[in-house]
Amino acid sequence: MILQQSTPDMTIELEVRQLGTDYAVTISGGAAHVGCVVLSVPRPSLLDSSRISCTSSVLNCTGHKDEEVCRLVAETLCIHFKATVVCTGGIHLDNISKRQLEQIFEAVNYLLRQMTQ
Repeated sequence: MILQQSTPDMTIELEVRQLGTDYAVTISGGAAHVGCVVLSVPRPSLLDSSRISCTSSVLNCTGHKDEEVCRLVAETLCIHFKATVVCTGGIHLDNISKRQLEQIFEAVNYLLRQMTQ
């Protein structure tokens, strides 16, 4: 499944592929690249064992700031699907502003709502 959401400056693309009971996700936008990989594994919450949480492992490429987006996607989908999720990708826009970052997160959250409803 491929979902897209546009911001004024780029299109964010979320590609999700189910692998058995697990999920492989790629997120990209602007100058697409691999800046980060996040692996999230579901587990009972440490605060409330009746709820699902997750443990995540992160690999970042030097100088990249894609962890926040990849972690958000991996952990949200891991908890929702109660499945192991790997999210890789990167979003890049030269000289990005605070408002442009906000627009990217609005787009990513919109895509996550589409996946989890």
